[in-house]
Amino acid sequence: MPQVVGFVAPNSLLAANWERSVSLIDVTTGQVTPVHETETAVPGTVLLLPVGLHNEEIQLQWMLQHVGYKYRFGSNTATRSGLMAEHRGYYYAPDSKTALMGGGPNQTYAAWRWRPLPESCQLLRFPVGASHPITSEDDEKTYEGTMTSPEKLSAGMILERGGTSVVIDTAGNLYLASGQVFIYNKQREQIGTLEIPERPSSMAWGGPDGKTLFIGARSSLYAIRAVSSGSERR
Repeated sequence: MPQVVGFVAPNSLLAANWERSVSLIDVTTGQVTPVHETETAVPGTVLLLPVGLHNEEIQLQWMLQHVGYKYRFGSNTATRSGLMAEHRGYYYAPDSKTALMGGGPNQTYAAWRWRPLPESCQLLRFPVGASHPITSEDDEKTYEGTMTSPEKLSAGMILERGGTSVVIDTAGNLYLASGQVFIYNKQREQIGTLEIPERPSSMAWGGPDGKTLFIGARSSLYAIRAVSSGSERR
């Protein structure tokens, strides 16, 4: 079963799961097919990266930089090792340069190399030069992340509050799922709260005009109309 999915235009979802594999889901037919690993990135690759993290934000940077952990046998704790050129693979949507990055499923310590991908709640395309907020539940902070190169993400803290999902609108307002949905203006001052009947976990903009904010919660999907459209519709 997929743990996290990212949309690839015009009609595909790339889905990563705990079995450390990637599948392609056709949203028009529902057909699911496995995606095979490409060893090296093709020129012009755009990564789907998690912007709603359960793990610490630094683990996203380590994933991009091929930095690894070596787990102690029989433990889910880790010690830092010298795996500075750890294997990464690329999983492309058909006829596109949009990909998920992960470790090969048969490689030693492959489980860590997929972090923080399967443990995230939200994915977004990150071409080089693009910026978007990234929130971390473990860090309890939200950052502004900028893709400075194909394997480098810079991040600076913008909020002393973390969560599981973050989106912005064309007016620059930021919506953060963190128990409830908290709204911040361009100056990152809180200006409102959306009280959801269940704990929200993920968010996405949609609708014909992009002004509908869909909110995924524990057992239901909610929607609210916003004044401005979402900026992630690209």
